[in-house]
Amino acid sequence: MSGCRWRVCQTNRSGGRISTLTRKPGMAPGARSNPHIHHGLEEFFVLEGDLTDYDVYSYRSGDFVSLAAGSAHCFSTEAGCLLVVTHRGATQSIQEDVL
Repeated sequence: MSGCRWRVCQTNRSGGRISTLTRKPGMAPGARSNPHIHHGLEEFFVLEGDLTDYDVYSYRSGDFVSLAAGSAHCFSTEAGCLLVVTHRGATQSIQEDVL
């Protein structure tokens, strides 16, 4: 993912849980994630900025999002953002036309 800096805060390999924090500047303005699918629950909290899902739904500072296992998506940010992210299970890259 170009334009994004991550810091792993916690990893529980036996439970498959990973907690991360985007580091300042987080996702830089104009950054975009690669399309991917989570095989476990993903939750994130937007600390600062904006985040837009592939379906053009926008999240703002203060929003909490919970995505079910099996959700496929990619994100972009216009102004940049800082996030706290927790996910369980593997993450798999996919082609954008699968979304």
